[in-house]
Order: sequence, then C-alpha cells, then structure tokens
Amino acid sequence: MSRNAFSLAEVIASAFILGIVLTFLAMVLWVGDQTYMVNMGLVDFHANARRVMDGMTREVRKSIKDKVVIPSSSYAAPSIQFEIPRNVTIDGTHSTVNAVVVHYYLSNSDHTIRRVIGGTETVIATDIDNNGLAFCWSDGASSCPCTSGCSNFKTVRIEMQGNQTMRRGTLLFNTTEQVRLRNE
Repeated sequence: MSRNAFSLAEVIASAFILGIVLTFLAMVLWVGDQTYMVNMGLVDFHANARRVMDGMTREVRKSIKDKVVIPSSSYAAPSIQFEIPRNVTIDGTHSTVNAVVVHYYLSNSDHTIRRVIGGTETVIATDIDNNGLAFCWSDGASSCPCTSGCSNFKTVRIEMQGNQTMRRGTLLFNTTEQVRLRNE
C-alpha cells in the first residue's frame, strides 16, 4: 500500500478545521460590515442634520430683528417666521428694504421640517421626532418660554432632535444652536 494519498479521516478532519476557520472569518467580516454601515449611516445622518441646522441658523442670523415671530406655547414653539432683507435701496437720506418672508415649522404628521419662502414649501429634513424642533428666544434678561407671542428679542435658540432606524439599530441626533440676530 502506498502512502501518497490521504485517508478519509484526514480529509474529514481537514475539512472540519477549514470550515471552522472560514466560519470565524465570515463572522469577523460580517461584524465589520455591520459596524461600517451603521457608522456611515450615523455620519450621513449627522451631516444632514448639521446641514439643516446650519441653513436655518444662517437665515435666522440674517433676519430683520423686529420681524422675527415665534408663536407662544408651553415650552417652545415648533415654528418661526421672519423676514430677510433682499434688496436695500438708498435714495438720499431714505432707505427702502425689500424683504422676503421665511417660515420654518415642524410637521408632526410626517416627521419633517418644512421651509416656506415666497409661497413655496420645501421639506428640508426628515426623521424628526415629534416635538423635535423648538425655537426659543432671549432678550438678555429673560428667555423661553414665550408667554405671549415673542418679539423684540436678541437671541434665538434652535433645538432639533430626531432618529432613524437602520439595520437593526436606531441612530439618534440632538443638536442645539444659539443664534444672535444681526440686523437691528
């Protein structure tokens, strides 16, 4: 009998060991893929939230100070309306400001933040929690909550929170921005 071949027991043992090694390798790759996908989803989710927050703060910062309205509520309002100057015409000692009205609000029915400008409504964010958008004010001496239709304030605080389910996990974000009104 020649010893150039493997016995059946050796082939079965080798196949079993190879199966264990390949199973372990597949599990490591699967966990790595899951971690990567969740982390990339979280990065994208936070980047989109940051983009929305930056856009809102930029527009609120440009608003005309006495034209910002935050409706009253028990804690904070899920909407804000303000005017942004578009064209300023100076004729001698008289100046004329043409402004556009901007309105942000939270739609709890579909968990979106909507922006209305010039009569055109646009969804700017999705996956926002119920009551996940709040606008508060401060005049230097007092602040939120608004008690009777806020006006004549210096600072607006914007709070936004939301969540998104992705691959058996929930991604959360919570961001707050303090905005000082510039156009006085």
